[in-house]
Amino acid sequence: VLRFVYRRATTLLPVHASLERFTNTYSGHGPSTQGYGILTGTTTARSVAIPYGFDATRWPLHEANTERKGAICVAFGARWNDAVHYRKGLDIIIACAAMMPSMRFTIVGVADPAEYGRVTKNLTVLGKVTPERLHELLTRHSLYLQPSVMEGFPNAVCEAMLAGCIPIVSNMTSMPELVEGVGGVLERSDATALQAAIERFAGDPTCTDRSVRRTIRARIAPLTLERRIAALLAVVDQH
Repeated sequence: VLRFVYRRATTLLPVHASLERFTNTYSGHGPSTQGYGILTGTTTARSVAIPYGFDATRWPLHEANTERKGAICVAFGARWNDAVHYRKGLDIIIACAAMMPSMRFTIVGVADPAEYGRVTKNLTVLGKVTPERLHELLTRHSLYLQPSVMEGFPNAVCEAMLAGCIPIVSNMTSMPELVEGVGGVLERSDATALQAAIERFAGDPTCTDRSVRRTIRARIAPLTLERRIAALLAVVDQH
C-alpha cells in the first residue's frame, strides 16, 4: 500500500532529507541502506524536506539554573528488553551507567519503571511525566542522550536542546546535522563510545557556560510551528 501511495504522489514531505535514503553505519540493526526511497524505487515525485516546528516558549532556558548535572534520555513507552528499549539505545545507556558510577543518569517515560529494578543506583528510571515535569528534569541535567539505532527527526532531542541540554546522539538520519558544532555524535552503538562522549563533555568546564546553552538553544529556536505551517502551505499552493 505504501509503495502504491509513494509512486503516485506528486510530492513527498519528509521531515529531513536523510529519510529518503541514508546509509546506516552506526549499528547492525536493519539493512545498511535505508529510507523510503528504497521502498518507492523509481518515482517522479519530488521530495521537499520540511522539519517539525516547536514552541520554544514551552521549553525555556532557565538562565539562573547552574546546578545542571548528569545525563537524561526520553524513551516514552519503552519496556524492559522490548523493541523500543533497544531502538532508543537504553541497553547502551544502562551499560554505560554501570561503567560510570559517579555519574547520574535518568531515563524518562518508560511504561513500567518497576521493570528496571535491576539497574545501578546511579540510574533513575521514571514513567510518563507531564511536559512541565519533563522540562524541569531537562533543566536539571547537563547532557541529553539519544543513542538510538533508529530515528527520524527526534522531537525529544530538539526539546532538550531548547532547554539547554548538550546533546549526544547516534550517527543516524537527521541527528548529526541537528547537533553539529554543539553536541557529540556516536559513530557506533557501543557503551564505551558513549562513555567517552560523556566524559568529553562532562569534563569540559566551558560546557557549563550560559553562552554555550544559549548557542545550543539557538540551533533549534528557528524551527517554529509557524515556519513549518508556512512551508506546508507553500507546497499546497503549488498544486
